[in-house]
Amino acid sequence: MGIESAIPLITGIASLGERLFSAKSDAEKQSLLLEFQRAIIAAQGETMSLQNQLASAHRVLERLQKELQLRNEWAVEKEKYELAQVASGIFCWIVKGARDTEPELIQKYCSNCMEYGKRPTSTPLRS
Repeated sequence: MGIESAIPLITGIASLGERLFSAKSDAEKQSLLLEFQRAIIAAQGETMSLQNQLASAHRVLERLQKELQLRNEWAVEKEKYELAQVASGIFCWIVKGARDTEPELIQKYCSNCMEYGKRPTSTPLRS
């Protein structure tokens, strides 16, 4: 259900209110009053449903915003590294400019982890 389903409820309540105001007999007023109360309860239920949908959409939006922020941060972090061939057919990510360092001292990070946004661990790959 969306907001478009609440509009007929609201217009129905307005119509019932007008009919209730112009009712002549007590029996007609009681009948319209009960119908009016049912319509109000239905509108309240629809309102709560819409509020739940909105809250759910906000949670999804917040999760997606956090995910986007993490991806953007990772893209910036990943720029500090370069893919390097450390042995024949073996590639790892290393800090840019580290190629001039002794091979045993270069911290090497798994290509898959870097590609899928997993930050380097404190125990880098060994040569």
